[in-house]
Amino acid sequence: RAQVRSAVGILAERAEALAPEMAPSQATAARWALRRLLGPTSPPTPRLDAKVKDLPFDLVPGLVALGPDPGSLPNSGATRVGELVARLEVEALRQQIPFQQDVITTASGAQVHERRHTAWLAEEGIGALAYSGKLMPPSPLGDAPAATAIRDALQV
Repeated sequence: RAQVRSAVGILAERAEALAPEMAPSQATAARWALRRLLGPTSPPTPRLDAKVKDLPFDLVPGLVALGPDPGSLPNSGATRVGELVARLEVEALRQQIPFQQDVITTASGAQVHERRHTAWLAEEGIGALAYSGKLMPPSPLGDAPAATAIRDALQV
């Protein structure tokens, strides 16, 4: 086990050294892998952190992989998330969220079909989202109670 931790530490150093050359997606993947493999003992990664600082999200390994007593984590929101995960069903999300695959425009101007499904849920008064050369009109957030339950559980 110590040898694996040592090897991951070496990978962390290399990733940190290469961070200035990485795309944000690569830096995100590297940060996630280090956090997942080393957990709270993961070394600081200021260069990787700088590459992803402007992204509107962060990946948190283990956020919903809670132990049998999530309530033992003080003030973390873990109790709400743990309770939600126990009853959340992917099928409910599929039924409630109008996912779609569209044609998007790449940086070079080429038009391609998205590889992923996307949806834009918004509260009343929130407009469309411009994303990858397309305009996504909002679907009512209120029509997706599973999504609002996730949002509410994650708000600390």
